[in-house]
Order: sequence, then C-alpha cells, then structure tokens
Amino acid sequence: LCACEPGYSNDGPTSCVEDEGPCADDSECEDENPCTVGRCDPERGCEQEPASGPCDDGDPCSTEDACVDGHCEGGEIDLDEDDDGYISGECAGGSDCDDSSEDINPGAVEGPFGDPVCSDGADNDCDDLTDEADDGCVAGFDHQIFRSVGPGNQLPLATGATGSLTITGGTAIFEVALPDRVGVGDAIQYDSDDDGYVDDICFIHGRSSSTSFEVRDESGDVPDALTTPDEDRAVFRAYTGLADAERGSTNPGIDPYVRGFDPWTGGLDLTISGVDAVWNIACYADGIETEPLEIEGWLMDRERYLRIFTPVSESEVGTSQRHEGRWDESRFLVDVAGNYGIQIHEDFTVVEGLQVAVHGGDGVGGPIHIADEIFRTVVSHNMVTVLGGDIGLSRRGIYDNGEETRVFNNIAFGIQGTENWTSCFYHNYGTNSFFYNNTAVGCSTGFVVFANSMTAINNIAQGCDDGFGENAAWGGAFSPSSDFNVSDLAIDAPGPSSRHGVTVLFVDALSHDYHLAPEDTAAMDWGTALSGDLISPVLDDIDGEPRPSGRAWDIGADELLVE
Repeated sequence: LCACEPGYSNDGPTSCVEDEGPCADDSECEDENPCTVGRCDPERGCEQEPASGPCDDGDPCSTEDACVDGHCEGGEIDLDEDDDGYISGECAGGSDCDDSSEDINPGAVEGPFGDPVCSDGADNDCDDLTDEADDGCVAGFDHQIFRSVGPGNQLPLATGATGSLTITGGTAIFEVALPDRVGVGDAIQYDSDDDGYVDDICFIHGRSSSTSFEVRDESGDVPDALTTPDEDRAVFRAYTGLADAERGSTNPGIDPYVRGFDPWTGGLDLTISGVDAVWNIACYADGIETEPLEIEGWLMDRERYLRIFTPVSESEVGTSQRHEGRWDESRFLVDVAGNYGIQIHEDFTVVEGLQVAVHGGDGVGGPIHIADEIFRTVVSHNMVTVLGGDIGLSRRGIYDNGEETRVFNNIAFGIQGTENWTSCFYHNYGTNSFFYNNTAVGCSTGFVVFANSMTAINNIAQGCDDGFGENAAWGGAFSPSSDFNVSDLAIDAPGPSSRHGVTVLFVDALSHDYHLAPEDTAAMDWGTALSGDLISPVLDDIDGEPRPSGRAWDIGADELLVE
C-alpha cells in the first residue's frame, strides 16, 4: 500500500482519499432532548449544549415546565383544568374529584334535600358520598323541632305582665328577662294582631340570653314577624308529661285557640313530607315523672328520629336540667312504680341525659328497655337504678333486646334481683350491640350478654357479684373486639388489655357520685380512644366534657378532668 498523508486513508493499493470527520454538520447532532442543542465539532464530533425554553416533563399535573441545565424540570403541581381553584385529584396533593367541571370540588355543597345536585349522580363535594348517601341530601338533615316537658306543670313560666314580646326573623325578644328554667321546646303563646286575644304560638329552639331566643313555629319554620310589642304573651311547657309528649296530648294550660299544635295521636311519622325532622323532646325538672313511657307508633330513620333529652348548655336553657354525673333528684327524674320506666318499641330512638328509676313491680323489667329487634337505638349520658333497695325478680338497668344498639357514657347502680342475669347492662336476642364507656356499680352482674354478642369497650364493673357474664347456653358472648374493661374480680373482664382484680376509686360512692377520684389508678388513663370508632364514636363523657382530658382515655362513664 502507498503511504497516505495525515487526514487521508487508503481506498486501495495505490490510492488515498480524504478522511470523513466524526460529523459533517450540526444537523447530524440532533437528539430527542428538547433541552439541548446539538453542535458538530469536526475533530471531537457531536456535542450537546444546554438549551432554554419551555418543555414537557411527561407529568400532566405539573405546569410551566422549563429546561434547566440540559434537562426538563417540572413546574408546580397545580393542574386545574376547570379553573375552580382546586387541584385535580389525579395529582399529588390534589382534591378535585372532577377537574372537568367547575361545579364539582371540595368547596361545593351537595344539598339541601330536593336540590338537583341530590339526584345528578355526582359526588358534588368530593366526599365519596353521592346524592342521598350524602348527609346534605338527606331530608330533614338540619330540620329540628323542639317540644318541652314539665311533669305536672300546667302553669305559665312567664307572662306579659312582666314585659312585652316582639319577633323578627325567627328571634324573639322579651322586654324583661325570662326565668333561667325557660329553654328549648317551651311554647310561647301570643296575640299576633293586637286585638287582645291569643291567636298564635311558637316554640323556643335556642337561647342567646335571658331576653333573646331563637323561635320556630309548630312545623319548625320561621314564624311571621310580630312587630307590635305584645303583652298578652305567656310561656308554657309544651307538655306536662313524657307520655303526653309521645302521644301528642298537649299542655291543657295553654290557650285552647292555639293548643292543637300537634294534631296527632299514637306516634308520628317523622319521614313524611311536611315533617322531615329530628323531633326533640326536652325534659325539665318541674317535678318527678311518675308515668311510664312507651315509645310506639313513630316512624323514623337514621336522620329523622325522636330524641328525648335534658337541656344542659346555656344555648338551650339558663339552668341545666341534667344530672351532673351523680344522682340528683333536683334534676329531671323518671321514677316509676312498676316494672319499666321507659320502653322503646321503635327504631332509631335516642334517649340522652336522663335519670331513670323503677321501684316495686313483680317481674322482669328495668329503667330503660329496648324491645325485641328494635334497630340502632342510642342510649347515652343516663343514670339508671332501682330505688328503695327494691330487689325485683329480674331487673336490668339498660335492658337491650335490640339490634346494633349504641349504649355509651351511662352509669347504672344498685340493681339486684333474685333471678339469674339481673344486671346493670344487659343484651339479648338482637345482633351485636355496642356498650362503650359505661360504669356499673353494685349490681348482681355488671354486664350480661345473654344471647348473640355484645362489644364491650372501656367499661367499669365494681362491687358486683359478677362483673361480666356470658350465657354460653344461648350463644351469648362478648365479641372479639371487646377490650379495655375493668373489674374488681379476677379473670372477669373480656379483652387482652382489660384489667382484673383492681378497685376503682370514686369521688363518693355512698352518695352515688361515680366520678373518678383524682387518686384513682385503676381506670384513669387505661382506656382506648373511641373518637374515631366507625360504629359509635364517643367524643365526651357523661358530663359532656371532651375526651381525653389527661394523657390517655379513662375507662368508664367519667373522664377525670385534668387541670
């Protein structure tokens, strides 16, 4: 071969040709990276130089992507294609479940009942609940009706002789302060046309002060304005007994012209058009309620139900009508001579904050009884007992034959009987019920599951012949979820974290004050949190104080207040 000069190579035995370089021009150096520019160096070949400008990093959630140092850097994650101010839920940290519609986002409102958004098949407020499954679309969700009960009290609580009344926009203003025992559910009769005769009535739904009250008419709507000060007005309890309130027999002391505000007997359908409400019966300590109550003939659902309660907060009444976690006969009390105090025969009933006792009687019974297969009753913040040292044949404090009953923050004490299964708390027949943060003291048995199952969590049994009893012969058993209970008996309370053979210290058990004593170490801080429970979340204690107060939840109805 002939010798070739530098830059040339043989292309045969006797000839040389000029070498081709690593690249011919810049066009040969282009790549697929939009953030670089290809340059051809005849000696070194292709080189990539950083480019500037917009690019796409492949993530649809980032915007304003830009080239930085030869690569595409994503911008802020703020994809909002419908410009409603909410980032798409398809993006990290985003919450908009439909980024194609500006009307669907977490800030939208799904409701109220009857609105087209309640039947459009969309999750308008992005809470994973659609149409009637969303609370905002349930009829009567925020529709409340209040009626008061004052046992045996037909007399007016206040009259126009102590000052006039005006009503504007659902607010009643009294010239002179009303007594502190006036509160939600009380009836105000008045003369709307200033002719000297009572012709209208409304009901207290809230209290701002002793002279200012939120009021509604008998249907729960804002009443017509009363601009001319009326001195013919008077305030009454709506009913003179619980049984009267249940059957629609109004206070005979109210003027006959307006007394027929509840024109029904034998129960009420709360689900029908024109009612669609939570029906609240507020109980006042005007006297002891001695007539037994049977709740029967009412039709309810999970959002429209009957609630029997004692008003306690200043937004309800000037002076609380509820016990303070200790037995107090000066507060509202049901004391019935017979087998039963309150019997619940209808689904979804709520009983809250009462003192209920029975004495005498000749058979099975108890202060509060949920009848067979009644669904999802709520019994909370009550105190129940058998008075006078009466030992019945078979007494049960809260006697549950229902299904999925919620029983929490109750105290039952002193319930003894001559037959098996007399107890403070009792479950039978229905599917699993839930007993949370209750206190049982001095009963034949604290907690009994006679048949089916009971989930018992955070309960106290003290001074009982048997703390926690199961009737295996009938398939009665505490569910595997039962735990964090306390008993003063050995190997008694269900659950691996439960405590056995320990004594709970109360403030004054002899006076039936079963608040935890500050020096207690058996129940204080030994419970488990139930605020997030999916079945029956518990947020407070029997006094309405929030849980927890200390470093952890307390067991039993009381949460010791830690200053």
